[in-house]
Amino acid sequence: MIRNLPAGTKAALKRRAEQHRRSVEAEVRETLADALEHEPVTLADLLGTDEGTDIGMDVTDPDDIASDPEGAGGTPDPLTGVMPTHAGHGTFIAGLLRQACPSATITGLRVMNADGVVPEHVLTDSLSALLAKQTEEPGWFDALVLSLGYYSESADDVTYTSGLSLVLRALADRSVVTFCAAGNSATDRCCYPAALAVTPPFADGSLAAVRALNPDGTVALFSNDGDWVTAQAPGANVVSTAPVSLRGAWQPQVDVSSADFANRTTVAPQWFSSGFAVWSGTSFAAPALAGRYLQALVNAGGLSDNEARRGLLAALPGHGRAARTAGEAP
Repeated sequence: MIRNLPAGTKAALKRRAEQHRRSVEAEVRETLADALEHEPVTLADLLGTDEGTDIGMDVTDPDDIASDPEGAGGTPDPLTGVMPTHAGHGTFIAGLLRQACPSATITGLRVMNADGVVPEHVLTDSLSALLAKQTEEPGWFDALVLSLGYYSESADDVTYTSGLSLVLRALADRSVVTFCAAGNSATDRCCYPAALAVTPPFADGSLAAVRALNPDGTVALFSNDGDWVTAQAPGANVVSTAPVSLRGAWQPQVDVSSADFANRTTVAPQWFSSGFAVWSGTSFAAPALAGRYLQALVNAGGLSDNEARRGLLAALPGHGRAARTAGEAP
């Protein structure tokens, strides 16, 4: 068990073991026994960001570089010319946050490959490291956007979700509001972590499950929905930033060359040299609402009280069950 813990957690356990003059293994046993009996130790007590622990994927690792959706991984398939499904996903999300809250400081942690796959251990390790950072430096961040999700299909998934819930609840206790994409499968089946929004640990509204709206305020056909969805924001045909290096195989439909005029073409659908793109998904509704929340915090001069922050979130257009059922315009 100890071997599989993050480096920062191992360092924290080692310090505690030295203080108590016992082995790390004995410290783990004693900590767990003490927690079960008295519950004085929280999840964050066993986390730490010492030893220069990186959060997210190692951007210097050759394999991670090769699958980077903003770089080498964001290139067309050499046989078909098709772009990876999630090339530029993070850049697009960052642009939406910046549109809603221009003064926000955005930290983009890479947990996803260009194919949209998020390894479970990468997500949990990254969230654990964020929790440690927020514990050591209260107020380091205010909102977390999780534009990802999965459906529970096995007992292992249930166990994984329980652990994920613990970390997200611990973040909520440290003034972090989490905004989760509801999913794009046009189903009412619970998609996690978004569906945690209606579970008892998040009854205070500290986690939002966000569905996508069309430009006219109707719910996007692709968006998941159900009683577990608690919020909504624009997520269809939205405009945001894109890596200028992305260039797929789709060519302009019309390309006219003439000796008398400059070359004339229609728009190339997969050339992003302008730095902007149009995209759809609940992945983008979540940061749109998160940006509104961050701007509301700025307008309020910053709020340190958790209850006051929850009230600010509840008052936002698009948040809460009343907005979800009313289908209000963005």
